[in-house]
Amino acid sequence: MSYRRRLSDYITGGSREEPTPKSKVRTGNPPPEQLSDKNIDIEKIIVKTAETTVASYTRTIRANLESLLSEIKLLREEVESLKKMCAQTKTAGQSSVIARTQGSLEKGRRRSPLESRLETALDKYRYVLGSEARSRVGMSPSKLREIADILGATIVEVGGDFAVIYPIHLREFDSILEGISTSDPDEASRKAGIYKRLFEKMRQAGLVYYDASRRAWRRL
Repeated sequence: MSYRRRLSDYITGGSREEPTPKSKVRTGNPPPEQLSDKNIDIEKIIVKTAETTVASYTRTIRANLESLLSEIKLLREEVESLKKMCAQTKTAGQSSVIARTQGSLEKGRRRSPLESRLETALDKYRYVLGSEARSRVGMSPSKLREIADILGATIVEVGGDFAVIYPIHLREFDSILEGISTSDPDEASRKAGIYKRLFEKMRQAGLVYYDASRRAWRRL
């Protein structure tokens, strides 16, 4: 069998043309130089966010610490005030007994039953209100005034009432008022302790007031 060959076969040597290769498509990650700027931007964002978060936490912690320190300071002041009050109360009680004992020796006579009764009541309650004379010491308000004069007690007029109290206990009352820093009358009344009723009576009569400049209660 004979074959015919085309002229082109002799020219090309019988080889067929290879198809032109297509351009290759690049795949994978972009060059490092393209990522560099993006990495820097991300790092800046991370650093900025971290700084903002830390600053926020720092402000919160600082505010909490300042509040805690303020509360500790107030508690310390309260404790010091209570210590002072306890010391003054103890000293006042001892001085009161000594003063009255010396007074009795100077007078050179025994106390009458009414005098002893009032003296005992003043030691126990620190003061006796005229409105409570019968329940406290079993005597009339007028008799209470009379016996108070004999014992050398002070009579403090409180509106329509009066209070019998030894001078040393009245000074103790003033000291306690100075140690009460709250302006709230109800809380101040509770902190007045044994002098609560006297404080309430005097406050209602306008004889005690809160001095904002000194952060303390004072007696007129």
